[in-house]
Amino acid sequence: MGRHGSKAHKNRMDELKQYLLSNDACELMEDSRCPDPTSEPGQELMANVGRIHKGVLTLEDVCRQGLAFGKAADGYRLRQAVKTLQQNLKAQKAAEMAQTGQSSHREKCSLVYALGLMGQPFSFSDIHSQMLQPLASDPKIIIRNRIKSPIKLRTGLRDCYSDSFMGHAVVSAEEGYHVVGPGESVIFISEQGSAPPQIELVVIRGVAMHGHWSGHLYDWLSGVILAAVDERRDVRPPGIYLPRPGCNRTGNPLLEPGWVTIPMEVIGTIDKCLEENNLPEISGNYAPQESGYRLSIGGKTCYFPQFPRGPPEAYFTSNYQAPAHTDSAFAQWALSWCTTRIDKVDVPPARYQTRSVSKPSDPGPPGGGGNFVDLSLRVVVKQAQGTMMAFQPEFAHGTTHLCDARNQVATITFSQHIWNAYLEAEQNLTLRAAQQLYPAPQSPVAVRGNGEAGPVPRLNAPVVLSGQPMM
Repeated sequence: MGRHGSKAHKNRMDELKQYLLSNDACELMEDSRCPDPTSEPGQELMANVGRIHKGVLTLEDVCRQGLAFGKAADGYRLRQAVKTLQQNLKAQKAAEMAQTGQSSHREKCSLVYALGLMGQPFSFSDIHSQMLQPLASDPKIIIRNRIKSPIKLRTGLRDCYSDSFMGHAVVSAEEGYHVVGPGESVIFISEQGSAPPQIELVVIRGVAMHGHWSGHLYDWLSGVILAAVDERRDVRPPGIYLPRPGCNRTGNPLLEPGWVTIPMEVIGTIDKCLEENNLPEISGNYAPQESGYRLSIGGKTCYFPQFPRGPPEAYFTSNYQAPAHTDSAFAQWALSWCTTRIDKVDVPPARYQTRSVSKPSDPGPPGGGGNFVDLSLRVVVKQAQGTMMAFQPEFAHGTTHLCDARNQVATITFSQHIWNAYLEAEQNLTLRAAQQLYPAPQSPVAVRGNGEAGPVPRLNAPVVLSGQPMM
């Protein structure tokens, strides 16, 4: 800026200072209607300021300049006027957010702290090194090696013996299974010789259940899953609802808030798999691809724009039960979060009833079954609300028969057939893009040595696969 430009700027700032120090400007700033840019005081103040300095564009800019000029000896009135304007601006913003159902930054921070979701995933190695003196809040560490299960795949599972289900296999403590109670958090590990211990199964209880907003959070989670299963996408009889969030109206990344409860060794493995395979974040027709996610809690919508979304494949299930089976997966781990658990009741609430569920002919086990089973690890996990699990889908697993209990679960998986379809679609899109860039020309006609007409030989157009040209 030249000498003349610097002098002109100083003159504008001096004139702006004199105007803001005037009683007329202070009265306009103190008017409760001023924060509304369409109001008479707001329009008059900004018009007067704009004529003096075109770089002051908003009321926030006026406040910043007013605080700077108010430091002068005669600036007490201006400081008070700016303080009143700032309070009115804050009140107007809060009223607008309340009207639109949006939450403030302070409310979001309070929510995250109240739900216990701050911080990073804990390290299993840190807990394992403290096994002799574990903290009360740490999950238990149990050593349990895998064995070949005698139970064949597709066999139904039961928590106890029943004459009505003679073909089912019983998985109980009497049969040598370790039963994880509803209030126990456990990390199962295996040890082989001098090799480092390996995590086999993670069970964390009470996820986000001990804060002021916990009830609102789980009501919202339940509502999301109920809305999804109500659309009845990909129904699996009898009475099992298995919609894919990416295909349904409620494409929310439910599991994202609970990731901080899983050991970083597990989360690190998942993150590495996503990065190596260049998988997109979860999205759908009603959940467009964007950063961040939203939670609707207590009548307000909390938007966290800086947090990444979860992996692209997830399922919402209601009253899910499955015999012994394995799932072909391209990632080592799958994650599940039980958002609703109602133990065995005589008459289930109408909102949890399903049209095709029939009551069992026998009373069933205490609690009503529907518990997760890892067959080669010989572990039964009693289902409970607020349970986050990390399990390995390629090992045989299933659930015990559901006897008049109710479960709702959100699960993130990495199915091999989904990955194969994604790769095929990606290659087809890349191939079509390559064909548009390199259209096959019409073969010109040439005259051969014998006088006959024929096509001129040519090289094939390059084909692009995964960004690399191939000839």
